[in-house]
Amino acid sequence: MLIITVQFTVKPENRKKIINMSRILVEQTLREEGCIAYSFFEDHYNPNKFMFFERWKNREAVNIHFEKPYVKTYSDVYSSLREGKAKLEIHEIKQTNTV
Repeated sequence: MLIITVQFTVKPENRKKIINMSRILVEQTLREEGCIAYSFFEDHYNPNKFMFFERWKNREAVNIHFEKPYVKTYSDVYSSLREGKAKLEIHEIKQTNTV
């Protein structure tokens, strides 16, 4: 399983637009084969800072996700709405224990 986090800050004037775009992206992504979880969060201490938290079955599912037209469109627009660089981390999980 892979866990992906993407953290970024948007320009204040783009806050509502990124929230609306991200809602649509989440809805579409959750329908993808291999997607276990896909969430979008806002930092309550900094209203212009956001994070995606994703869980995927495998790398192949992630690669397919990144090739979807709606992901490419989101990425193109998103890069012009944010401030600075996004921080993307991919974690490969070998085992998960549920307690």
